[in-house]
Amino acid sequence: MQRFVELSVCGLLLGVLLMPALPAQAQNQAPTPPFLLKQRDIVVVLGDSITTDGRYTQLVQNFIDARFPKKQIRFISAGASGDTVRGSFLRLDRQVTVWNPDWVLINLGVNDLGHYSVAEYLMNYEAMINRIYRDTHAQIGIMSFIYFDRDHQDTTKQEAYIAGLKALARKYGCLYIPCYETFKAIRPALPKGVRYANDTIHPNIFGYWMFAESILKALNYPFDGKPINLNMPVTRLTANPASLESRIGQTFSVALPDPLKVTITKFVPNTVTVPRTPHPLTIDGKLKDWDLSHPMLLDRPDQQSGGVIKWGQDQRTAKAYACYDDKAWYFAIVVNTPVVVNTPDAKSVIRDCVELCLDLRSPQEKAAEGAKAPDFLQYHFPHVVQYLLSPATQQAPLWVSKGSGDAEMLKGVKVASSLTNTGYIIEMAVPAAQFPGGVITPGTTFGLDFTVDDVDRFEDWSDLTQMRWSGSQYSFFSTLEFGQMTLAP
Repeated sequence: MQRFVELSVCGLLLGVLLMPALPAQAQNQAPTPPFLLKQRDIVVVLGDSITTDGRYTQLVQNFIDARFPKKQIRFISAGASGDTVRGSFLRLDRQVTVWNPDWVLINLGVNDLGHYSVAEYLMNYEAMINRIYRDTHAQIGIMSFIYFDRDHQDTTKQEAYIAGLKALARKYGCLYIPCYETFKAIRPALPKGVRYANDTIHPNIFGYWMFAESILKALNYPFDGKPINLNMPVTRLTANPASLESRIGQTFSVALPDPLKVTITKFVPNTVTVPRTPHPLTIDGKLKDWDLSHPMLLDRPDQQSGGVIKWGQDQRTAKAYACYDDKAWYFAIVVNTPVVVNTPDAKSVIRDCVELCLDLRSPQEKAAEGAKAPDFLQYHFPHVVQYLLSPATQQAPLWVSKGSGDAEMLKGVKVASSLTNTGYIIEMAVPAAQFPGGVITPGTTFGLDFTVDDVDRFEDWSDLTQMRWSGSQYSFFSTLEFGQMTLAP
């Protein structure tokens, strides 16, 4: 062993002596640090509702797939709404260690602020670090949580949390990812009225970009520094779109490693004209008497509203159809997915299911509701509903439920499903009684959106992916980005 070391040192010295002299500028340049993720690394991001829908982890995945297509690195979102550091202990075995991760990134703290002192939060966080080190071979990244998007806030406790996270990172050799600091630095430079979190806490698409680039920078991702052009509808930059109407067409820049050049645009909903069917349809889940010539498609990256997809490899797509007659409005969807999951113990949308949102209000009803009009979760408007539909499987029967909105909209609804070789089919009929005045009137326009929720493992948020036709992740409670459905004469 000693002789090998001596030969290696001699060879190194000889190489240095024979190397041509470098310019002074090149000699002073620091070497580029290596990208920290390796071939086939699995990265689990453990967090709360900010992480649940997987939007910023999808952006990170997209960056890495574009630059390192052969590395086959995989990001997994393991978020749970309302969770804290202490609460997330209950999910570690099911959502973290089961993946045998190479990295675990932790984004927790927003919900802890209202429940735990600084000392308690840091004690729980330290226990989390030790538990992950004990049960996995993973390296750990500590993400500082979002800087709240609000004016006149007392950040004393937040700052104490952040200081403690930095100390834990130093103590345990964890990677520190300064997301809080990124948001805090960028917020004062944004145009008046522009938000990165419409409700001050949960990011919009713009805010997710800030999270994603903070993670990538900490991982030494080789940014090229070229601006990324984003067209952002006003509905996704503020909770009050009217406040930015005058700025439509304007552009602003955001100082990130790959800078964002954001153009404010008007939201343009998807539209569809629904034909009148010449004969009543049989709701049996088999599509045997449907006109399938004009589908509404779910097959594009910009329609993803949650989860993480390796585009070009995962085959999650769907085709939906709608029509009507005097007695009912009909909806059907064909979902392609390799695994169909629906079990008796499944909760909410943690199963393969379809979220169908309808806004059947008359213009008079919308006018009467005024400024409250978009938020049907809080105000429970009549004729606005989110249906939840999951196909029957060998483990569980067909599941039909009301998510948000008007529970009366379930009355008289007929639903059927069937499994196929490539996924499943759901058919539905909403009776005319659910329309204003109990009549389906040709030529009228209503709001429509639908989402496919896909899971491959039972009761696991970290494996949930969502594809949405028109709106955003807010469509389960806001009609603001519903598409428009017109009943053909």
